[in-house]
Amino acid sequence: MNETQVTSVEIARLAGVGRAAVTNWRRRYDDFPRPVGGTATSPQFSLDEVETWLRRHAKISHLPAEEHAWQHIRALSPDHELPDAVRRAGALLLSGEADTVDEPHRPLRRALADLAATHGRTGAYELLLGRLHDAVRLPRVSRDAADLLIALLDPDPAAIYDPACGTGTLLTAAHARFPEAHLYGDETDSALLGLAQLRLTAHEAQSVDLRAGGLRHPPDPPLAADAALCAPPPTERDRATGNTAYDPRWQFGVPPRAEPELAWVQHALANLRPGGFAVLLLPPAAAARPSGRRIRAELLRRGALRAVIALPSGAAPPQNLGMHVWLLRRPPGDEHPERLLFADLTTDDVASDAWTAHADMMRTALNDAARGKDPPAPPTGALRAVRVMDLLDDEVDVSPARRLHTECAPTDPAEVIRVRERLRDHLVRAHTMLPALETTSRMERLPMITIGELARTGAVAVTARNPVREHAEPGGDGDTVPMWLARDVVAGHGPGAGVPADRVPDNAIRIRAGDIVAPAIGPALNAVVATGNEIGAVLGPNLYLLRPDPDVLDPWFLAGFLRRDSNKHRAGSLGSVNRYDIRRAQVPRIPLADQRRYGELFDQLHQFVSAIRMVSADTNDLLRRVTDGLVAGTVHPPPYSVSS
Repeated sequence: MNETQVTSVEIARLAGVGRAAVTNWRRRYDDFPRPVGGTATSPQFSLDEVETWLRRHAKISHLPAEEHAWQHIRALSPDHELPDAVRRAGALLLSGEADTVDEPHRPLRRALADLAATHGRTGAYELLLGRLHDAVRLPRVSRDAADLLIALLDPDPAAIYDPACGTGTLLTAAHARFPEAHLYGDETDSALLGLAQLRLTAHEAQSVDLRAGGLRHPPDPPLAADAALCAPPPTERDRATGNTAYDPRWQFGVPPRAEPELAWVQHALANLRPGGFAVLLLPPAAAARPSGRRIRAELLRRGALRAVIALPSGAAPPQNLGMHVWLLRRPPGDEHPERLLFADLTTDDVASDAWTAHADMMRTALNDAARGKDPPAPPTGALRAVRVMDLLDDEVDVSPARRLHTECAPTDPAEVIRVRERLRDHLVRAHTMLPALETTSRMERLPMITIGELARTGAVAVTARNPVREHAEPGGDGDTVPMWLARDVVAGHGPGAGVPADRVPDNAIRIRAGDIVAPAIGPALNAVVATGNEIGAVLGPNLYLLRPDPDVLDPWFLAGFLRRDSNKHRAGSLGSVNRYDIRRAQVPRIPLADQRRYGELFDQLHQFVSAIRMVSADTNDLLRRVTDGLVAGTVHPPPYSVSS
């Protein structure tokens, strides 16, 4: 195998610095590695030589196993062939052959073996797929959105079909929920198809049938599956080949070329048994484009379209767009539901843990709508059943935003006053909590030390692995144990999820008082000290647990300095999704007595920020209630005061 090479940008990512710093090192240090490839304007360097130099000059304490493996995989082929390179590396990893160091590809085998030893073979393969999605911009459905789609299906489907399975995200999530179901998948890209096959094998899916097909090459004969899941690829615009007017899939109308999403909708329905459900993730334009109104009207008339759900931006790719979920059912006969269900979840936090609850609410509302009943008022979001005949106008627009929020909810004037008084109390409390500070114009840089070095001395124990899955299956009617997730830590609040007590492994990591929890992935390297309801919670995935020795390190001091912006760059991968190696982060090396002074200030700042969050929440609540009350006439501005 050729020597693994890295560019200046990749060196900067390894060291957690900017590209300008690498350019500066090349000028300042005579022993900086010489280029071994590339061009004069974009040189490439030996990864081994660069790693040795970075260690020698204390720029990094160690290179993470994930980074080692990824750079060796990149050396196998150019960027446009990365999916196939990851597929070959994944096959090597999952076969167990990576545990040997025989030629060929000895460095890659060693890197994969180290990655598997740290994360397990399945976890290691998922990490490589994540890096691939980031590197070549493959569309990726979040686990939360995937769980919502799957929860909308029948309780126990025997066969599930994904006509555009990509790397197998939806099918893998479906297997986790329905392990006995037979999985069918189509994909036009052979490299992605191979990645999906490996992924399902890694997750021990036994009954799988993947094929090189999709919209242009449908299954023949149709599958008659119980359920279909699909996030259509945004780049595929052609609906099919040949004489499409006589294609038996277009039972609701021939889809125009400007409406590829409606072609995917009909393709999914055509491969279902009568009564089978299809759940598709579609762009909001599919609900309102004029060119698709006739097909939408036919879907409504024949009872195929059952619900449209608006998701918040960031819940599914593209991240800047709030996607829609369409729930459809292949008409089982003469059944024609009189109502279409609309739901708007756009006001929910993207990191919400309530996706399963939303799905349960939707299933109940669908059953009510089928019987002609109005859905119950949801605790969050907006939900409404609209008569189909009211939707069959000139536009046939099925956008939730157009059908919801048309009237102001009743506003309780007494509640407006209560929120106002509560906001005033929070403002007074926040003012008294603002910590005192002393400043000086003389700069005194503190000596620094990495978390990795502190861990080697025993000053802090660092844990990155955890046996608890984020989406544990319900365990009956028993008690639940709170679980701290990475999104909770990034948002700055305590545990928000719950794991059934009978599903918590004996070796699960429980949070103790004084523990520090930091994310291994996310937009910010936040660090939170466990002091209240976090104690006793289970540590979730994608989190670091730091347990400092109280005789050496103050936890508030450690957590406060971990949040520095420079640590985000030093410890982060700096990709489109930040992954952190907490051992590379730095904190000051000062005596314990001084640490406690800093720690007390960080504790005060934490309490102040928590108070400000309450102020912000009450401010938004008051603004919403006053505005709705003004429209409804239950709230009025004070009368003008006329001064003499």
